Amino acid sequence: MPYTLYHVLHLFSLFVLVSLTVVAITCPKPEFRRKILAFSGMASLVALVTGFGLAAKIHVSPAVSWVIVKVLCWLGLSMIAGLAFRKPEKNKLWYLIASALVLGALVTVSTRFGG
Repeated sequence: MPYTLYHVLHLFSLFVLVSLTVVAITCPKPEFRRKILAFSGMASLVALVTGFGLAAKIHVSPAVSWVIVKVLCWLGLSMIAGLAFRKPEKNKLWYLIASALVLGALVTVSTRFGG
């Protein structure tokens, strides 16, 4: 697949993942749980696959430090939607953690330290 397609799919899936995470944090109703978790899981998988596809396209090893940081941010963000449904009383904490993870991922990809 061309680089542009990987890039567009990656950005779109991350937009969907962050959006669904915010919805899960702000409105953790049990009737929405199944759909939100299913779609956030699919968006998370697409983000992971296209992220490593992009890394392969630009010839970056997955062991480079900024890639590791981005994978850790992805992992944390992927867990937050499920945690928001389990412990809705901690929604401010989940929102702060999600915001920090998104900011960390953006700073990491912008600076690309260690590689």
